[in-house]
Amino acid sequence: MYLLSILCVIVITVVNVWMIGGKFFQLFDLISFLFLFLMFIPLLIAGGLLKDFNNAFRLGVGKRKAANLVELKRAGEAVSLAIKIILADACFCVALQQIILFLNAESFESLRPSIGISFITFFYALGMILFLLPLQARINIKMQEFISGKE
Repeated sequence: MYLLSILCVIVITVVNVWMIGGKFFQLFDLISFLFLFLMFIPLLIAGGLLKDFNNAFRLGVGKRKAANLVELKRAGEAVSLAIKIILADACFCVALQQIILFLNAESFESLRPSIGISFITFFYALGMILFLLPLQARINIKMQEFISGKE
């Protein structure tokens, strides 16, 4: 089911790009993805939740059962922190790119393509969050099931 949601996001993106007459390859920008990724991992490590973030995928998507409630809570907190980091990171990157663009702009017409490219970072962040939200929901449900199973 998780793979179905990923496929739906991809199909909706392709259809939307096709409907407005754009080219799908215009959505690919390696630098924007690297900005998100290179800030995401160190911040997750700084929060002390990288191992728990990896564990969240094993618990939420895989068939692995949680050993205790603390493990589930830490996995849920790791996914929650990841969503917040991705959103804050995207806002930071887009704001920084916009500041640099406006400071170096020669004309408004020269800004249009650069503004579009800077928003690709935000697009990637929202896509990543769309993949993490079902994982967060599954972990929350497993926490509730774990608690109700203990009573």
